[in-house]
Amino acid sequence: MKLDLKKKLNGILQVDLKTWMWKIQVDLQKLSSYAETSDPRFLGGDLASLSEIYTVSEINTVFSDHMGVATIFDDIASFPHDQILAKGVSYIIAYPLIFKGNFSIKHLEERAAGKLKYARARLDVYDKDQDREIGIVYAMFNENNEFISFTTPPDSFLLTI
Repeated sequence: MKLDLKKKLNGILQVDLKTWMWKIQVDLQKLSSYAETSDPRFLGGDLASLSEIYTVSEINTVFSDHMGVATIFDDIASFPHDQILAKGVSYIIAYPLIFKGNFSIKHLEERAAGKLKYARARLDVYDKDQDREIGIVYAMFNENNEFISFTTPPDSFLLTI
């Protein structure tokens, strides 16, 4: 892709913690009982167990047509279930990862390399500023609403031109 050097490609990645997409409740008791017989790291392929342990408790109406519950469970399958159990995570909230700047997305490719998930976006440059969602960040909280960590850290998203 050719870049017009008169135009600037610039922007920032941001997560607005007021704009949640959906909330997932974790049944730690069921996850714990699963861990007694199996390794939680291999839970990803067990849809029956996943749907018992994780419940999509609320979907923000702004994002209701954004993604079906089945697709949300694709993301849930790749969660670090052993860490969720170890850290006592009670619920997980999805936030849109927004790129703010002079650009438009031409192509988005998502990949996973081991435990690291990332998205690679090819951007078209244009003059008008606009915010675009380029991914989802999952934040983990305990029962006291205290933030524990991200399951997909925002800095794992790579942008290329």
